Amino acid sequence: MVTRLDRQTTCTFAFIAFAIISGCDDVKDPQVSPAMLFQSADGNLLSDNRGELTREQWYVHRVDGLKLGSRWLREYSFEVRGQMRVRRVVLDEIEGQRFGQHYERSVRVVSLERSGGELLAVSSEVRAGGTPVVTHCKVFEGQLYVKMCDVDRDRYDVLDWSEDCRGPLAVEDSLRRSPMKVGESREVRYFDPVVQRMIDAKLVAREWEDTTMNDTGELLSLLRIESANAGPGITRWMDAAGSLVRSDDAFMAQSMCAATALAANAPNDTWDVDLAVKARVELTPPFPVRPAQPFAMAKYRVTMKDASPTAVFAESETQSVSAVDARTAIISVVASLPQVVGTSPSDRPIEQDIAANRWIQSSDPSIRQFAGTATGGATEPNSMLQAMRRHVFHSLRKVDFSQTFASAVEVVRSREGDCSEHAVLLAAICRAQGLPARVVVGMIYDDLIRGFVYHTWNEVWVGGRWVPVDATERNDPPSVGHLKITHSNLHGGWDTSLVAPVMRVVGRTTIELVAYE
Repeated sequence: MVTRLDRQTTCTFAFIAFAIISGCDDVKDPQVSPAMLFQSADGNLLSDNRGELTREQWYVHRVDGLKLGSRWLREYSFEVRGQMRVRRVVLDEIEGQRFGQHYERSVRVVSLERSGGELLAVSSEVRAGGTPVVTHCKVFEGQLYVKMCDVDRDRYDVLDWSEDCRGPLAVEDSLRRSPMKVGESREVRYFDPVVQRMIDAKLVAREWEDTTMNDTGELLSLLRIESANAGPGITRWMDAAGSLVRSDDAFMAQSMCAATALAANAPNDTWDVDLAVKARVELTPPFPVRPAQPFAMAKYRVTMKDASPTAVFAESETQSVSAVDARTAIISVVASLPQVVGTSPSDRPIEQDIAANRWIQSSDPSIRQFAGTATGGATEPNSMLQAMRRHVFHSLRKVDFSQTFASAVEVVRSREGDCSEHAVLLAAICRAQGLPARVVVGMIYDDLIRGFVYHTWNEVWVGGRWVPVDATERNDPPSVGHLKITHSNLHGGWDTSLVAPVMRVVGRTTIELVAYE
C-alpha cells in the first residue's frame, strides 16, 4: 500500500489560541435582528482600541523544547455608563515545517467582559494561509449570537447561553482572583469562540514543585495544577500570586512558558522540526514498500496508554474495532465494501449532511459549476461519486501544506491544498449534486515515514450506506492504511472535537501490524 506525501496528510497542531468574547452592553430590544446586533462598536472587537493598558504578558510556545512561536496577552480597562469593562487581546503565532514546507498560523482573540469576568462579546481571527476565518459573538437576552464572516456571505447562528460561562481566559482569571491551594479542586466554565463551544475545565491542585523555565533555565517553586477532565489534559503551573507561569501538553511535548518580550520575539527554531513527521505513530513492523497490488485487508493491534481504542477509533463500513482488553483492540480494515450494509440505522444522513455551511459552500455558483463539470455526464449516484473523486484528484494541481483549513470556495479558486482541502471540495460538490457527504478525520499510513499521520477523507451516502472515498489517492477504494477516528458534516466548523481524538493517539499509542493480504 502506497500513499503519497505530496497528496495526503496534514498535521494537527494544537496551538489553537483561547477565544474572544465581546458582547452587547445591556441591549433590551427583543425585536433586534442578528445582523443589527453586530452593527455596534462591540460587533467587531478586532478593530476595537478602547481602554487603557493595565496588563501585558508574553509567552513562548515550544515543541520538544524548540521555539515555534509566541503568545502576546494584553488587557485594557475603560468605563461604559459608569461600569467598568475589560478588553482582553490574545495573539498566538506559530511557525514550522509541514512535510518540508514552511507553515504559519496565527490566532487573534479579543474579548469584552464585565469587571467580574462575565462575558459580553467576542471576536476571533484565524490565519493559516488563504482567507482569514473571522467570527464575532455577542451575548444577548440569555443567548449567544454568532456571526461567521464567510467568503461568499455572512452567516448567523444562535446558541444557548449559560450565565455561569466566562471569557476565553477564565481559567487564568480564576487563578489570579483566587490562587488555588494544594488539594483543592475547582471547575471553570469558559467559552472558546474559535470552536464556538462552552468548555468545562476541571482543575486539581497537586503539589508545589521546583520547575525549570525553558527560556531562562531558572528554577521556580510552582504549584502544579492538573486537568481532571476525562483523557489527557493540560498541566498548568501557577506561582504564589496565582499567575500562570507555564502550561504543558503531552501532545507532541508542547509547552507554553512566561517570557520577556525579547525572548518571545526571538527567531523561532523553524527548520529544526517538521510538525507533520513529529505527529506520527510508528507502525511495527511496517508494510512492505510499494507492493505490486494494493492490499485488500489489514489487521492492526492498537494499544493506548490512557484510553480504550474502542472509545477512540470508530467503526464504519470498512473498519471494525474489537476490544482485547481495557487498553487494546484489534482494528480490521478492508478495502472493498462488504456485501452486507453495515451502516447503523441511527447513522443515516441528517439535514446538515446535505446543507451548505461556511466550509462546504455547496450552494455557491462556483461550486455548482465545478460540480456540473466533475460528474462528466454521469447520472447514477456511484458513477457520479467516482467521477467527482477523480475530478478533484486531477484538479488540485499544487499541494500546499502552508495552510491548514481552506473552504471549498477557496479551494475551487486556488486549485491547491492538502487532504483537508480535497475533503471539503469533494463534500461540497457531492452535496451540490444531491449526495449527502461528510468529512472523516483519522490517520493514514505513509510508507516513507513508516507510520500513521493525521489525514482527512470523505464518506458519501450512496446506495443506503456511507461509502468511504479519498480524493487524495489516484485509485479507489481507499487503501487499508486508513484508520477512521471520527467524522463531521462541518456544520459547526473545524471543531477541536475533531482533532482532539487524534491528539490522544499521538505519543500515547502503539500500532502493530498483525496481518495483511
